[in-house]
Amino acid sequence: AVYRLFLPALSQAYDAIFCPVLIGHADSIDSFAKATADGWISQVEQTYQDLANQYARVEVLGLSLGGLLACNLS
Repeated sequence: AVYRLFLPALSQAYDAIFCPVLIGHADSIDSFAKATADGWISQVEQTYQDLANQYARVEVLGLSLGGLLACNLS
């Protein structure tokens, strides 16, 4: 929800914006309960690789858990 406030400004500054949904989020509580930190880390690393293959520059940003995963990726 926080990013909805930022998206208009971000979309003016960047050619593309990608907002991935972490494994277990936006599904069910059972799906979330099965999610692991290793799964999230792998997902973030793979998503970054996919984007780096498409774009010359990739910037990563996150809040809360997303911020921790962004720091880990860096």
